[in-house]
Amino acid sequence: MQNLILAARGRGLATVLTTVYRVYEDELGELCGVPERYDVVALLPLGHPQGRWGDAARRPPGSLTSWNRFGERRG
Repeated sequence: MQNLILAARGRGLATVLTTVYRVYEDELGELCGVPERYDVVALLPLGHPQGRWGDAARRPPGSLTSWNRFGERRG
């Protein structure tokens, strides 16, 4: 799913990984014709976003990674 999310973003599509539907799992399975022996573990709606959106803000990898122990920086 991660690769699909990244590919969608690269093509200008919006998406969101959701599991909130789980409270309606039975109804969803019936609506989509999913056999009872299967479980739907997530939904990934895709669509064209309204308006414009640019590059996602990203912090430098070094500010997020630890080496050998939590909080230790490479150096």
